[in-house]
Amino acid sequence: MALYSPEGPTRPGPRLDAALVHAQQFAINPVIAIVIQRSVMPTSGTAVCGVGDGGSSKRLVHMSSLAISPSVEDVFFLKSKFKETHWKLDVAASYQEAVAKLCQTQVPLVLCQCLLPDGTWKDVLSLCASMLHRPRLIVFSRNVDDRLWAEVLNLGGSDLLATPFREHEFELVFAMGSAWLDWKSEQARRQASDEVAHPKA
Repeated sequence: MALYSPEGPTRPGPRLDAALVHAQQFAINPVIAIVIQRSVMPTSGTAVCGVGDGGSSKRLVHMSSLAISPSVEDVFFLKSKFKETHWKLDVAASYQEAVAKLCQTQVPLVLCQCLLPDGTWKDVLSLCASMLHRPRLIVFSRNVDDRLWAEVLNLGGSDLLATPFREHEFELVFAMGSAWLDWKSEQARRQASDEVAHPKA
C-alpha cells in the first residue's frame, strides 16, 4: 500500500520501518514521522532566490544545504545521510570558507559545529540572519548541555544536536525535517505577501 507524502507515494521499506519504530519510541505520530522522512530533504527540488546580490537577481537553483565543520567523521556521516535523499550537501571547514560558499549559493539549511577554527556558531547565525532568505541553523557539538541548548534557541537557531551523529540519528533527521518545513513555510508567507503587495493585473 502506498502512503501519502508531499513528494508522492512512499513505498514501505527499511527506512520507513525505522521511522515508524522511532515514532513509537518517541511517542510521535507515525504519519508525522513518515512526512519528516520524506520532507526533510526531498528527492528533487528547486527554488527561486537571489544569490550574492541581496536577492535583486533571481534564478532557479537546486536545493542544497551546507555543513560547516572541520571534523572528518561528522562530515562523512552527514554526506552519507544526504546521499540517501539525493540532495546536494556542500561542506566548509571554517567560517571564512562558509562565508564564501553562502555568498555564492542560497541554501535553506545550515548545519554548523559549535566551535570552528576561526569562529563559532554565533558568527554563522549572524551571517544567516543577514541573508534575504534566512537559512535555518542547526548547531551540533560533543558537549551539549541545557545552557547551550537554551542559548541556541533563544538567539534564533533551530536546534542543538549532540554528536557523534551515529548515536543520535533520529534526532538529526527530526531536527532537519523541522528546520526544512519551517523554512518552506516562511518562503510561502513571503510569496503570499508579495502577491498581495504586487497583485497581477
